[in-house]
Amino acid sequence: MNDIETTVYFYVRNDAFIINNILCGNMDFLWENIRPMLDDNNGVLKEHEDGLRPPLDDVTLKRLQCRIYGELDSVVKNRILKTAWSDITIF
Repeated sequence: MNDIETTVYFYVRNDAFIINNILCGNMDFLWENIRPMLDDNNGVLKEHEDGLRPPLDDVTLKRLQCRIYGELDSVVKNRILKTAWSDITIF
């Protein structure tokens, strides 16, 4: 991917929502509004399994499977934050 593609890829993913709210200090807003972002991961995986979308590459599939969360307790919130920070350093 070139720099522009990498930037667009990051900003259309849910981690951009997480990182932007962290950087703005909007932690309460983040946790109040994160459930649709997390449910989106489930939806993409379901569409993949049902053949309703182009097949996902192995890297994307693995990344989505690692982002399935149940209740948003403090342990899960910490995992979400660590994952998002890790993702931003990759790009």
